[in-house]
Amino acid sequence: MWKAFDMADLELCLKEPYQFFLVRPKGFHPASGKVFVPTVVQLIDGKIYPPGNELEPLIFSHKDDEFHPSDDPFVCNLEWCELPEEKGNR
Repeated sequence: MWKAFDMADLELCLKEPYQFFLVRPKGFHPASGKVFVPTVVQLIDGKIYPPGNELEPLIFSHKDDEFHPSDDPFVCNLEWCELPEEKGNR
């Protein structure tokens, strides 16, 4: 289940580096007809980074304004969810 990317979300804010999760722009889901490409990320010092790069934070639009990008995910209109658990082979 997708949740708002919000500082009040204790589960999100207690994440440590290398605890990966998914993030997407709010409202982007298959039923919306918009491109649905969630990104695997980690939260480090209030910024989100891709798995292989802890030096350059990801940049998203500031509140859906493509002309004002921001590397502060809490001011961007984002949603997050846990990575789905991988099922073992039987």
